[in-house]
Formats: sequence, C-alpha cells, structure tokens
Amino acid sequence: MQFRQRISRAVTENSTKLHNDIAGLHNIIAAMHCEINELKKPLEPNTSDKVNVKVKPGESGPEGTGRSVKHGDVYTAVHKVLHDADRRKRHVIVSGTAEDTQTDDAAAFMAICEQYLDMKPAIASCVRLGKRGANALRRLLVRLYRENAATELLKSARSLRHADNSTVRKNVYINQDLAPAAAYEERKRRREKRSATSSSNNRVASRQCSGDTNCQREPASDNEGTS
Repeated sequence: MQFRQRISRAVTENSTKLHNDIAGLHNIIAAMHCEINELKKPLEPNTSDKVNVKVKPGESGPEGTGRSVKHGDVYTAVHKVLHDADRRKRHVIVSGTAEDTQTDDAAAFMAICEQYLDMKPAIASCVRLGKRGANALRRLLVRLYRENAATELLKSARSLRHADNSTVRKNVYINQDLAPAAAYEERKRRREKRSATSSSNNRVASRQCSGDTNCQREPASDNEGTS
C-alpha cells in the first residue's frame, strides 16, 4: 500500500514539474515573439505616424500652414525612386540613329555594336522616345538584361568617335538613361562646359587673328552627346 502511494506521489510530482516546464517554455516563446515584433517595427512603414511638413506659399494651402505626410507614403516614394534608379542602370539612350519602318531598331543597334564596338549585348527591347517629327530623329531607349552590359556599352561608346563611317562618327551617341532631374543637371553641365570651351577658343582665335582682317572663326559645335 505504501509502495503504491510513493509511486503515485512521484508520478504526480513529475507531472507537475513537466507542466511547469511546458508553461515556462510558452512564456519564453511569447517573450521571443514580442522581441521579434519590436525589431520589425523600425523596418516596416508605420501608416499611423505622421510628420508635419511646411508647405511653401503658392504650392498648396495658405501660407504658414502644414500638411500631414504619412511615413508610409515617404517609404513608398523612396522605394519607388530606388527601384527606378536600379532599372535605369540596365538601360542606355542612343541618339542619332536613323528611323526606318522597314528595319527593326534592335537589329540596327546590334549591327552598330558589332561593327564599331566589337560587342553583341543581349537586348531585351527597344523603344523610340517622344513623338515622331518631320526632321528630328527620336532617341532610342535600349533595355538590356544585365547592368554590366550597359556599363560595358557606355565604356566602349567612345570608340564611335573613331568610326570610319562619318554618319556614325558625327551623329551616333550612347548615354546613360538618367532620371529627369539628373538629366537636367547633366545638360546644364554640358552647356557650361561648351560655353567655357567656346570662350577659351574665341580668346585664342582673337589673339591669333589680331591684325589679320581676313581671319575667320569657326563656330562652336552644339552636340549634346558624350560618348
């Protein structure tokens, strides 16, 4: 009888200890979940939080008022900008290539690459930018599969300035696919560089032509290409 009682007490004690251990494990797991959720919070957009942004006069709202911008909107905008920048790294902009309805733009650009750049990039697609005009050639947006293919094209593009074909040598340029703001800054930088070069050339020409009434000055080029 006493033996059975001892066995029963031992079983009860072990069972109680087991239940306590299981409860302790549940508490530990619950605490870990709380810590994980706390760590996730800085990484996720909080749509409930808002920040006040001062609005400049004339943009929206009366002067001196602020508007509420959700952190989630800021997160989305930043993600969109980064995604757009990453996508543009696989693109190049080609200017000066002839538009021919009978010729595929991708095939024509590939022929230029093979003949003058000794390259054969894998082209995903090509599309002309803007509306077709009477005389002006539209730029060609070339989408590539890999970023390093675009990088190699931009490095090799300078070889076009030494092409034996005068049309290619003078007119065809390959440049980065820049976002509008970056493209504006790049055009501004080129204009300033051309202006400085033109002024320098004019000063040199003036010194050379000093006293020579038959001397003529060559006008500066206005080509926007960089390659």
